[in-house]
Amino acid sequence: MKSKIKKIQISGIRSFTGLFKEDPQMLYLTIGEPDLDTPELIKAAAKKALDDNLTHYPPALGIEALRKRIAQYENETFDDDLSIDEIIITNGATEGLILSMWTLLKENTNIVLPTPGYTLYQSQASLSGGEVRLLDTISDNFQIDEDKLRALVDEQTHALILTSPNNPSGEVLTQKSLDAVYRVMLDYPNLHVILDDVYNTFVYEEDLATLRAFKDIRDRLLIVQAFSKSHAMTGWRIGYVIAPSSIIDEMHKLHQNLMAGVSSITQYASIAAFDVDTAYMKADYKKRRDYVYQRLVDMGLEVNKPKGAFYIFPNIEKFNMSSYDFAYQCATEYKVAMIPGIYFGSEGFVRLSYCYAMSDLKEALDRLERFVESLST
Repeated sequence: MKSKIKKIQISGIRSFTGLFKEDPQMLYLTIGEPDLDTPELIKAAAKKALDDNLTHYPPALGIEALRKRIAQYENETFDDDLSIDEIIITNGATEGLILSMWTLLKENTNIVLPTPGYTLYQSQASLSGGEVRLLDTISDNFQIDEDKLRALVDEQTHALILTSPNNPSGEVLTQKSLDAVYRVMLDYPNLHVILDDVYNTFVYEEDLATLRAFKDIRDRLLIVQAFSKSHAMTGWRIGYVIAPSSIIDEMHKLHQNLMAGVSSITQYASIAAFDVDTAYMKADYKKRRDYVYQRLVDMGLEVNKPKGAFYIFPNIEKFNMSSYDFAYQCATEYKVAMIPGIYFGSEGFVRLSYCYAMSDLKEALDRLERFVESLST
């Protein structure tokens, strides 16, 4: 394990952002950190839990009341029939991803990661001992090509991660992409799919297609979810994994060795999250999405209009610069920080997060526009 740890790096998102922490003039479009506050109902539930002295060790799997509420919500939303034995409470989605990969993977197995994708997927998978195989989706407009997927999958492929809406592109997987994954799963019974669903409440134009509609592969799906983005609870550090009870049993053992359990106060507060209507958050992010997209188009940048999440991923290849050089020069000379696409496994792009205040977005895009103009003259 020590040799594996030496091979991984700190998150590129965090390390790049940290380069400019001493600059008081810097505007950041780097972190997926909602500027909205946690809803009052959730905070009130946390205060009540404190007043009721619910401050003792929680069960490692999570408190039963929260797991029941999650099962109720998931069953109603996805026409499922989950029991609490198929749910474990985690320290955010990050731990949920680790539990999923480390439970499924071992030496001489492999995992397929579509790129561009979240920066920590590769390091988390590498620590498990599994081989990482990258599936480039750029040339397929961020969708899954069945032939390209089949070229990477074999009998030792135990996992595939799907993130829809995607981080960093904001794209959602089409039904055609999901049909392709389904057909491959039918041919490879060892293949499980980890659904990183943390952005699935922020889809702006249409209903979100999901592999969960295919009931015959339900026992090979692991759903990773969190309250961080959906309820502006990034600092609360709570999420959950849905998986067959046999897999949850294995996760339970690993989870106990990583931590005694997730904060009891956070868990009781999260029960109240299901009573919060977050439609106002979605509407707010959609307005920001529309504004940022149009500004980038007006600058002459090639960019897809995101269908979900709160990121946008413009193409900067025409400037003949690496994504790192583009982002670094923009930050040092024009005081607006974005994340180089190379950190997501895709060169020629930069990621902007638009979950910042509209006033900050306007000023940051004014600066970016001046930078783009300077490169074009």
